[in-house]
Formats: sequence, structure tokens, C-alpha cells
Amino acid sequence: MTEYFFHIGLPKSATSYLQKNFFPVLNLTYLGKHYDSKIDKRDNNKDFEKLFRALFYKQPFQVTEEEYNKIKNLIGHNKKILYSNEVMVGSYTINFNNGYQIAHHIKNGFPNSKIIYVIRKQDDFIESLYRQAIRNGYSHSIKKFLNYKKGSFRINNYENDGQIDLFSLDYYKQLTFYTNIFGKENLLVLPYELLKINRTLFLKKLTSFMSVEYIEPLSSEKTNSQDGYILLLIMRFINSFISKKIQNRLNDVLFFNKIGKLLNYIPYKRKFISYELQKKIQEFYNESNKKASEKFHLELENFGYIK
Repeated sequence: MTEYFFHIGLPKSATSYLQKNFFPVLNLTYLGKHYDSKIDKRDNNKDFEKLFRALFYKQPFQVTEEEYNKIKNLIGHNKKILYSNEVMVGSYTINFNNGYQIAHHIKNGFPNSKIIYVIRKQDDFIESLYRQAIRNGYSHSIKKFLNYKKGSFRINNYENDGQIDLFSLDYYKQLTFYTNIFGKENLLVLPYELLKINRTLFLKKLTSFMSVEYIEPLSSEKTNSQDGYILLLIMRFINSFISKKIQNRLNDVLFFNKIGKLLNYIPYKRKFISYELQKKIQEFYNESNKKASEKFHLELENFGYIK
């Protein structure tokens, strides 16, 4: 019987590292997001990827059993299958709603699946998302990005310009949703911060959950690097005056390839989220993080999630 594992996210939580340097060396069939890394010599199964991603944009009631079987037949009868793609968790700009839709697809098509979910401390996650948003053309302030007005965070009602709804990053509610669908025993939750502090323990928890092994040392290839504050500040200013089409061209040709590399050498480290706003975010999630830590035995107090 084939075992299916789905690593669904979060983005900005070492997904590129795992997809590039770790998953391809495991003793299983890895069909997820691939990179052109030295260790990843296998061809990505583009037919499988195309079929699976087509499901992401359909409601579960629109998909027939034959469509799910077509994917499983394409995979074959391998003992262990791992699919990793952070888009499965959904888009923050629509409150991750499409991620919940995808969860039902996984359950319908692969009912005995096991889910891997990596979380990241919310204020750090939001900081990283905001930086990526600027890189993609966003020009508004961090408060606008957070729907923060008059001392409180507002609910995102879809009438937005790329903002995030903080209510959608309640890990206790998110993880409870996946538990209700797949069962607590089929859900592995790992804090991203554990990887930063104790990589070996983080990876052992992953391999134990999948009952596979890996051999050290892993590749030391770099994955995504963070753009500097000054570069992003300039880009945010420019984004206010130019079209999306020009933004993409300017970012790729000018900033990321030439000027951006020089600006990133400037030793000026600063966050867009102020200390006061960071405290507000931490207070917003404190009780929910406590409940998530207790229910899923995550010890989040050791990683700064709980104050």
C-alpha cells in the first residue's frame, strides 16, 4: 500500500532548503517542487505536477474520482510518495482559503495521507512576507499591509491591495482544521525555529514521521537569501510610480542582478516592523500560540511564540 506525505507549507519556513537539499536525498519518491541543485539529478515529473496543480483551482465537488485515480496511476505503486509545494497552504492575500480547499482535495483523493506543516513565529513570518511583497511590486506601508488602523488589526474582507489578515494566521485554528480532516496522528507540526537552533533534531523528527533515513552530510548549497532593507526601501518607493510590467522588468534586470547586489553589501540591518508593532503582533497571537503549543506538544515558549 502506498503511503502519501504532503508537505504543505508554510512558505518562508525553510521550504526551499528542504526541497533543494533534503527531500531529494530521502529513500522515497519525491514528486514535489524541484530545484537545479547538485543532489537533485532526477527529472521532475511535469505531467504529475500539471495534473495536481489543476486540482488547486477547482472546488472539491468539481473533481471526479477518475481525476484522482489518473494522478495515482501516473505515480505508480511506489511505497512512499512525498509531495512538497508551499502553494498548497494557500495565499495569504485571500486568507489561505484556497489552502483549505486543497486540504479537502488531498483527503478526497488520498484519504490516508499524512501532512507536514512547518510554522514560523508570526511577526518574523509577516516581516518576510512583507519583504517578498515589496519585491513583487507592493508599495504601501507595513501598517497598511497588516490592516492596522487606530491601534487594532482589522479583518481582511477581500477588498484589499495585497494585505494580510492576521486572523488567518491563528496556528491553533489552522492546525485544528487539519487535525479534524486528517487526524492528529497524521499531522506533523514543526517550528521553523527548531531547524535554526537544532537542525539534526528537526530533520530526525521529519524522517521519523515518514519512517525513512538520510545520510549526513547534507548539501551546503544556499537557498533563498533575504534582500537588504535599503534595497527594499528604494524598491518600495519606485513601486509607487511605475506599472506592474515595468516593476518586474526593473526588479529582474536592474536591481536583482546589478545594483541590488551592491546595495545588499551595505551593513544596515533593520526590520520594517517596528518594536511597538512587533509587540502588538505577539500579544495578538499569544493565547492562541499557548493553546497550539499545548495541544500539539510544540514547546513554543522556547522559540519566542509565547510571552
